[in-house]
Amino acid sequence: MRKSNVIATTFILIVIIAAVILIIKIAPVVLFLFEFIINMAGGK
Repeated sequence: MRKSNVIATTFILIVIIAAVILIIKIAPVVLFLFEFIINMAGGK
């Protein structure tokens, strides 16, 4: 029981860390796209 709990907890932590890394890598791209869309809308 305990071993499976440790494995589950470790897996959840790995998933959270991976998600955080992805967000940190993607965030600047998303912000750039938002600025680009706002500029396009404002340009019209």
